[in-house]
Order: sequence, then C-alpha cells, then structure tokens
Amino acid sequence: TEIASRVTDITDRDDSAKAMQYAMNNASAENDTVRVGSGTYNGSLSVDTGSLTIEAADGASPVVTQNSGTVLDINGDDVAVDGLTVEAGDGTTAVDLDDVSDDAAVTLTDNTIDLTAGNTDSVGIDTGSGSGISETIEDNTFQGSVFDTEVQEFVDDSGNRVDRNGIVSLIDDNTFEPDVIASVTNLITAVPQEDADVVS
Repeated sequence: TEIASRVTDITDRDDSAKAMQYAMNNASAENDTVRVGSGTYNGSLSVDTGSLTIEAADGASPVVTQNSGTVLDINGDDVAVDGLTVEAGDGTTAVDLDDVSDDAAVTLTDNTIDLTAGNTDSVGIDTGSGSGISETIEDNTFQGSVFDTEVQEFVDDSGNRVDRNGIVSLIDDNTFEPDVIASVTNLITAVPQEDADVVS
C-alpha cells in the first residue's frame, strides 16, 4: 500500500524552533516535507525521520540559530535541506551528519551556513565518522569570520565521509565568504597570506 506524502507548513510564531521540531517529529510517511516560513527560529533541531525534506516556503527566508551544541542534527537517512539559513554561535556546529548511516544520502542545497556570529570553535558541517555517505552539497553559501592566525571549519571531514573536492568545485557552485582552503581533512576559512603557516 502506498502512503501519500504530506506537506506541513510552519510559521514563526514565538521566535523558537519548537514548531519545526514538532512537525519533523510527526513526519511519518516517506518523502514528507516540512515547509518553513520566514522568521528566526531559535533552538536546536534534531531530524530523526528518514526521507524527509525541510525547505523554505516560496519567497521565504527562514533562519535557524543556536548558540551551543548543534543547530541542525541530522540523524535520519536520505534527508534534504533546502533554502534555510543555519546560524551557529560560539563553539556551535551548524549541521551535524555524524549519525547518518553509512552509504545514506544527504542533500544540502541553496542554504546559507553562517558562522559569522561564532568563534574559531564554530563548525559549518561536521560529517562525523564511519564510511562514506552519498552527499549532494551544492549551491550553498558558507559564511565565516577571519581571525588573525586561526581558522573556522566550513566542513570538518576528519572521518573522510564526503567528497571535499566536489564541495569546492565549480560544478557544485558553493560560495565561500571569505575564501576557502582545503587542508588535509577539512575545508577551512582562508587566513591572511602571511599567516598561512597556521593551516594544517
């Protein structure tokens, strides 16, 4: 029996992410969609349902923000996130993929990963550990801050789970503000040339 997918529309009523979390918790059918309206949604979100799409409503500019831990913790397989601004404060990870199953698919498109309110311990995407995942990370804007001799991590891929070369390629058309440098395992913010020796 085929179960029809559902679309749930969310609006910013109380400056919190509670309505978004409730909608994601109650998504049950494969290929359900949570469509998010404009506003600032404060809080951490856990995406535990697989095959779920979380997207900005037409013309909307939703911002999800958190100042500790993780903003968007994706645990379900085959999750797609499209059109959100994910804002990470000091020591906060914007998107965590650690609990996504090996060989699962993750799609992040047309999002803004904003670390400008954070410090050098803020991380854009943490890919976690395990074997590879199938990812589509394209048409996103990564925003970071430049510090004197330290860097922020746009993508922490110490577990070698994603195609870092693909993320920075022109084909996938991600934008990095400021520029990006590929280190041994991560994609990090560019630092002034005279301080390039801090990159490892």
